[in-house]
Amino acid sequence: LNTALWAARTLIKLEPEHHAEAVRTLRRVAENTTANAYERTAAWERLAELGEPHRAAAMATLRGMLANPHTDPQLRCAAGSVMARLGPEFHTEVAAQLLDVARYQADPTDQASAWRELSNLGTRFSREASAALLALSKPEEIVSWPFSRDRQMAYPFEVGDDQALADVATRVVRDPAVDGQSRLDAASRLVGLGRPFHPAALTAVIELLHGHVMPANMLPSVGWAFEEVGATPRAELAEVLRAMTRGPNADAATTVDVAEALEYLDIIADPEIVGQLRGIVTDEFVDIDLHGRAAVALAREVPAEATALARSLRQDDHTAYSWAARMRELADLGADVIPLLRAALTAADSTCRQRDAAAWSITVLRPDLRPEVMPELRAQAADEFLDYPMRSEAMLTLAEADEDARADTIAFHRRVMDDERQPIDCRCAAAARLVQFDTALADTTLDALRRFATSQEFLASERGMAVVSFA
Repeated sequence: LNTALWAARTLIKLEPEHHAEAVRTLRRVAENTTANAYERTAAWERLAELGEPHRAAAMATLRGMLANPHTDPQLRCAAGSVMARLGPEFHTEVAAQLLDVARYQADPTDQASAWRELSNLGTRFSREASAALLALSKPEEIVSWPFSRDRQMAYPFEVGDDQALADVATRVVRDPAVDGQSRLDAASRLVGLGRPFHPAALTAVIELLHGHVMPANMLPSVGWAFEEVGATPRAELAEVLRAMTRGPNADAATTVDVAEALEYLDIIADPEIVGQLRGIVTDEFVDIDLHGRAAVALAREVPAEATALARSLRQDDHTAYSWAARMRELADLGADVIPLLRAALTAADSTCRQRDAAAWSITVLRPDLRPEVMPELRAQAADEFLDYPMRSEAMLTLAEADEDARADTIAFHRRVMDDERQPIDCRCAAAARLVQFDTALADTTLDALRRFATSQEFLASERGMAVVSFA
């Protein structure tokens, strides 16, 4: 849908004879209930900008979204943002509705979105919005709303007082009641405030690392947060990270996480880490997925060994797609992986999943080799004895490689969704994938999912699967 939106925008910029096609595409995106808030409102915005007869309908729809208290608050905020851009004559009604979201919605993410939009309406709301966003960033708020979606601390430009934001961020990063991710986010905000606040951020994160507050899988995020600080603080943080690989609780995963963090810090070919990574990739008892991550990390340290490391990768039926993803990463680092992918595609003991993953990777890395993988893809897509997940994957791969296969892919997923004999998880998955290929079927798939989620003919666990598919 996002691609369709941008294509329509491009068509509008071309000759007028393309406008009719652009309008059809924009309406298809705008009216699609599976599109996200940005896509729907952006499509209505472009229609409004085209003038009549499209503007009146677009404005009526946007106004309805904004004023409906039962509409998703994020959609209300997006609609308000669009209306505000379409003209100052809408600012008063937009402000009234956004204040309703900001002051009365329970979710702080929705409150923050509304305050951010209000701050764009002029100076009359800027002081109140800044104070509200700063208050929502305080540790007591973060602790009170652990399940809020997409929480974000206020940004410096939203608060207008670097020291006030730094004080709040410091409180968050030092509060043991706050979760590790939020404390790291607070440290990242301190980094973003500029060089005067870097020492405080570094000290706080080092304390978190020494206190083992954050799980090891967050270490790459630590590196990312500090990738733009000076060389001295990066070196100090790197030494703390290296020390973690020597600790009594360190394992292979710790080494790989540290290696990925050090890459963000622009510390490459560290002898100690390289030696540990070599030990991991030569250990046949290491978890397959972790082995793959270690191989890629080592290839980033020593690119000349990328092809040899690709040959060392192991896979089984459960890790076929992650193996293929590692192959593509290694190819980006200079490894010659096509022979290995071809071998996986043709080996007698390769499973369907392994062949599908190899075929897809070949089409991505070498589009000119698509003809040699098409027979395998077509055979899997036509195999009525394959279970639904595997056949669906094969059909999706085939449709990506061959536009002519889209119709068969849509028909297959429609049959699975409608087939009362199929397990409910397969029917829900088919519905979700169906709408990816044909957005015109969005209402049909939503009707099916709604029935799966609410009908008493299904078990509670099955209704739960349908509810998850709505997300």
